[in-house]
Amino acid sequence: MSEPHLPERLVILGIDGIRRDVFLQALADGRAHALARLLGSPDAQRGLHFEAVSNAPSITLSCRASLFTDAHPKQHGLMGNQFFRRTSCSRRT
Repeated sequence: MSEPHLPERLVILGIDGIRRDVFLQALADGRAHALARLLGSPDAQRGLHFEAVSNAPSITLSCRASLFTDAHPKQHGLMGNQFFRRTSCSRRT
């Protein structure tokens, strides 16, 4: 029995605020040609899909931190897409 083939690369595609059914319908309707090609077909046969549940509203930095740490923004501390630099008292986005 041979060992399963493991991929050499991993691509994580995260689109804030889009539902899985809407994404798959766009693939099936031919409205996302490049993504369908990347995923193997409009059925996304090569893709691994899971229902991610994240915080709302969909704020990119905060949601990504929650996705990758499995922690609520209160725990990981990233509440938005900007941060406050205490040394210069300035806000960065």
